Amino acid sequence: MPLPHVKTLSELVGLIDEIGMLPFFPCPIPGFSVAEITDSRVWWTDDPEYDPWQWRIRIASGRRIAYGKVFGGKAGFVSLNCYSDFANLRRDGYDFDALYEDGKAPHSSMCIMKLFENRNSIPSYEIKALSGIQKGFQSAVARLQIQTYLTISGFTRRRNKRSEEYGWPIAELSPPELVFGEDIVRGAYGRSPEESLMRLEERLRPYAGCGASSLLSP
Repeated sequence: MPLPHVKTLSELVGLIDEIGMLPFFPCPIPGFSVAEITDSRVWWTDDPEYDPWQWRIRIASGRRIAYGKVFGGKAGFVSLNCYSDFANLRRDGYDFDALYEDGKAPHSSMCIMKLFENRNSIPSYEIKALSGIQKGFQSAVARLQIQTYLTISGFTRRRNKRSEEYGWPIAELSPPELVFGEDIVRGAYGRSPEESLMRLEERLRPYAGCGASSLLSP
């Protein structure tokens, strides 16, 4: 089923809630992304009402829909009405601590996750400085988003010595349990990851066709 063209943020939010999830930029499924169902002329105009680049900031800050690099390391949206199954699938039945204890997460991931023991959200540039990770930092953060152990919870900007904001908006990251609540994030833990996959494929198939499986793969 072809996706409708959207012109407003509310239309996009409604569509994501209907479909369940949607990549931000083009993916292997033709026509299945925000970029392909919006007017290219309004992108990067800084108009908060019509610019999809601004919409992502408002969606992340609104915390009604999850936003992050969840589709092969590329950005996209997941509705909270299917986030439980999405997290159950991507986590493969593991909380992060159990994943690390079983040797299935690298030390770099643990260095990042430990930072959130005392803070709910941290800008990405601070995570890099605090974790001490130099090589492979971006891939480590992307991997934690793909696995749904972290999500983008808002955007901020750097401040100079006079506390003046400057530069581009920078993503703030948080464990999704602290953003959406444990009931939403862990609500499908009673199901197997395979059952969650089947439920999500059934949800996506009318819109993504046979490409649903590839979209759901980590």
